[in-house]
Amino acid sequence: MTGWQPTQARGASAFLARQFGGPSGLAGIDPSPVARKSARCRNAAAIKAGRLALMTGDAKAAVAFGPADLIVACHVLYFWADPVGERQRVREALAPAGQLALDYQLRQNMPPISRRAFPPQGFILYHSDDRLAGVLEQAGFTRPEIRIFGAPDRPMGRLALSAPALRQVTAHTVARAQEG
Repeated sequence: MTGWQPTQARGASAFLARQFGGPSGLAGIDPSPVARKSARCRNAAAIKAGRLALMTGDAKAAVAFGPADLIVACHVLYFWADPVGERQRVREALAPAGQLALDYQLRQNMPPISRRAFPPQGFILYHSDDRLAGVLEQAGFTRPEIRIFGAPDRPMGRLALSAPALRQVTAHTVARAQEG
């Protein structure tokens, strides 16, 4: 990503760059070795410079890189078999003031092949921003700020930006804090 500038990014990437600045120390985690190989090719300069580490894994693997100020998940929420559980694991990897950015598309705006092929394979397509917001809230996040990129009737994508909700202090929470 040498020479990467926010002006070269569109949609959610550009918004995140403006909000949080350009990339510095990043970790890329994907369950697909094919996606990781593709990311390694596209980001060879950032990897060589030590600004990006890539690994195959799931949301649980993100905890090893935490606490993170920002976790970005691009078009992976459809594949999380346990949407609430996966988001709870992501929450564990966030710093107390960290944020989760979910880049996604609603079902009705996805390519027809995705709308047909994803559900029979058990993948989850969201019909509304409210449904996605509900899953985030169940996982202990605040109601997300939703941004739509492109024309509302043909959006390029959507971004849900959410933070961990204030946690209720329990004996278990205090014990975990004292251990760590």
